[in-house]
Amino acid sequence: PLAVQVDVLKAAGKPKDAREAFDKLRIVAGGADLDLPCLMRLAPLAKEFDYPEDWRTPAPPAGDLGKRPPLDELGPFRWSPPAAPRWSLSDASGKATSLDDFKGRPVLMIFYLGKGCVHCMEQLNNFAPVTEAYAKAGIPIVAISTDTPAGLAETFQKTKAEGGGDGRNPFPFPLLSDAGQEVFKAYRAYDDFESQPLHGTFLIDGSGKIRWQDISYEPFMHTDWLLEECQRLLSFGDS
Repeated sequence: PLAVQVDVLKAAGKPKDAREAFDKLRIVAGGADLDLPCLMRLAPLAKEFDYPEDWRTPAPPAGDLGKRPPLDELGPFRWSPPAAPRWSLSDASGKATSLDDFKGRPVLMIFYLGKGCVHCMEQLNNFAPVTEAYAKAGIPIVAISTDTPAGLAETFQKTKAEGGGDGRNPFPFPLLSDAGQEVFKAYRAYDDFESQPLHGTFLIDGSGKIRWQDISYEPFMHTDWLLEECQRLLSFGDS
């Protein structure tokens, strides 16, 4: 637009205004190619104004780049696993379990979207048969649900009604309630834009650091691979 303005002002018999606009264009077009049609037609006018053949005037580099924070405030020199947010949640009976209960040993945390999520139930059923293998590796499993404690109890009763249990937790690991989804949010297993919880699987080491995580719109199902990966990651120690 500025190149067109220069051309129009010259054609309108306003050389002074055309020169002022051209001076602005020299800076604005400092990085432009002179073989562009809109700039090529200004070559005679540039010669008339006694500008050099390459009339562009690149703007000098900005000297004020803002305040630079001290490097020590930007984080550690080497990456280290982030600390896992602490939590304390209740099961269907009201019994509380907290992350502190696993202090000194790793734990695998599964965030699932409640009893109404069919794929979540598939995930829990996938992990149930390998729970003993994880336990032998020193990795207990805990599942955190968006259900209320009463909702967890309904899941157990539904399992009993279908002939699959006695009304108690049918899984070999605890199911905990995070109905307010505060723990989901703390672990970022939550879509702020959609205001919806997400599936999440986390390996927490014995020092309370997050060693591995998967957050997705679908549950993580690769139980055997994850067991091997957990053992590999934990072999580096808790430092």
